[in-house]
Amino acid sequence: MRAARPFVLSIGGFDPSAGAGVLSDIKTYEHFGLNGLAVTTCITGQSHEKVHDVHWLNKEQILVQLKPLLSRYEIKVCKIAVIQSWAILNEIIDFLLMNEPNMMIVLDPVYESSSGYSFCSAPNAELRDEVLSKVQLITPNQLETDMLGFDKTILKCNVLLKSVRGKAPGTDHLILKEGETISFEANNLGSEKHGSGCVLSSSIAAQLALGESLLVAVGIAKENIENYLGSSTNLIGTLNT
Repeated sequence: MRAARPFVLSIGGFDPSAGAGVLSDIKTYEHFGLNGLAVTTCITGQSHEKVHDVHWLNKEQILVQLKPLLSRYEIKVCKIAVIQSWAILNEIIDFLLMNEPNMMIVLDPVYESSSGYSFCSAPNAELRDEVLSKVQLITPNQLETDMLGFDKTILKCNVLLKSVRGKAPGTDHLILKEGETISFEANNLGSEKHGSGCVLSSSIAAQLALGESLLVAVGIAKENIENYLGSSTNLIGTLNT
């Protein structure tokens, strides 16, 4: 008999092009053989090329979606992405941990889309540190790292610092809160893809839900994202390679 598939939850935006946000996450979870669950924080108007508009859901509307899932399913891992403010983010995390104290949370902070649409502002240092002390991993790019302004020598959680992809393969750095840094070099750069950050962070969440260690989860996720980036020559990637 086939073993039961673990559940993994994503909290983030709805992208009708399905290239990013929770729709992309669900595709990634299915790719790895998991049951994906999703809670929407905003409805966007966008294509693979550009974000045109965002309609935010308030905290109560987010919780209405979240409560039935937490009461029905065993969820050990949650990925959180775009959310209107860090104050709301903090309350949502508290609600998650109140229901499942050992839940592992992967935070993919999204301040700005690749087309330049601004989603939210940076938190103050006190709120930032409070949030980060509750999550397993945060996956910022360099812009998001600069906006967060945290001291890499005094980390509240593990950090996967994503490289800025250009013409040459980039290197991502996993900085453990204990101080050790592990580097992951890209073997196959591929081309820019809409939603690549979502695929990376949801791949990590998937592997954690499957019981892998953080180090192994990041390594497998890196392999998956390289395949995704090399899957086509346009902005639309696929996981079926």
